[in-house]
Amino acid sequence: MLFLFSRLFRKACQGPGWLQFKIFVGLTLLWNVLTFYGHWHRELIDPDRFIRAAGRTTGYILTSPLDALFFLSRLDHLLLVPAFLFLLSALTRWSRQP
Repeated sequence: MLFLFSRLFRKACQGPGWLQFKIFVGLTLLWNVLTFYGHWHRELIDPDRFIRAAGRTTGYILTSPLDALFFLSRLDHLLLVPAFLFLLSALTRWSRQP
């Protein structure tokens, strides 16, 4: 994604749909970084920091900004869903071109 992101901005693609596609690639790149961080950080967390009820994890104890970032990494769909909406918008605009 980083390669695609850099290529899009070096070539200066313009026209209908390209801005939406660039936003899609940027959001997907951010999602990748956030997801990798979340998976990496999950391995370092003390299991006692997770609140469990009836065998399910229901909460997490925040003690630092990195813990808050880990919590936000669990909400990765807040980046991915808008990214796919931008992709849909770009594809729609490209399909309308002659």
